[in-house]
Amino acid sequence: MQEALRRLRENDGQSLKRMADLVIEEALELTGSKIGYFATLNKWEHLLTMIGWSKSAMAMCSMANKPIVYPVENTGLWGDCVRERKAVITNDYKNCARPTKKGIPEGHVAVKRHMNVPLMSGESIKGILGVGNRETEYTKEHAELLQAFANAAWPIIVEVKEREEKRSKCALQDVCPFFGRHIPIHDVMYRAYVMRFCDGDSRDCAISQVVQKRGFIKVPKDLYPNQTFRVTDILKR
Repeated sequence: MQEALRRLRENDGQSLKRMADLVIEEALELTGSKIGYFATLNKWEHLLTMIGWSKSAMAMCSMANKPIVYPVENTGLWGDCVRERKAVITNDYKNCARPTKKGIPEGHVAVKRHMNVPLMSGESIKGILGVGNRETEYTKEHAELLQAFANAAWPIIVEVKEREEKRSKCALQDVCPFFGRHIPIHDVMYRAYVMRFCDGDSRDCAISQVVQKRGFIKVPKDLYPNQTFRVTDILKR
């Protein structure tokens, strides 16, 4: 684990998204897992924002480009570690009888085994680190290792997050159709996207990417900041 933390510290100049990817990669290595994800939790502990998926999950899951903000109360098994405030292991997802199980949405990567832990800072939960599909069963020792890694990695993530928050706000805010709320969006998701893209790192914003290349004239009226998967096709038109 110490080697994993050392590698994170060596890359603490990366963006929050890239740091999340690195955390997931190290978690997969530590637990022998095939898929993983990382999400942050707001200070009221009721809203999860998905920051990253493992490359293997991205490749297999068409859900990866879906909305990234989830109320905890609407989450299935993967929200249990927040509700129970401890690591949760599910070694037989198909036959799991937990009441919070909601099944796997169409297009989602198949889950055979799953384990996730809350990222703790004192008594507060700051996020979730989850892994899945280990060849053999997850054990208490795997959970303790993942929990220790998540807690130790969190201060490194905080430094990256705070640095990004100090960056200047997106220069396009005054004329952006999304920021001006000219496209429909739920209030909760709007605030989350503003925090991430408008007040955070606009380089990850689909609208900003199109504007930088072709100007506002090429921005579709229904383009949301998180839809970077559409940018390549838009720029070809």
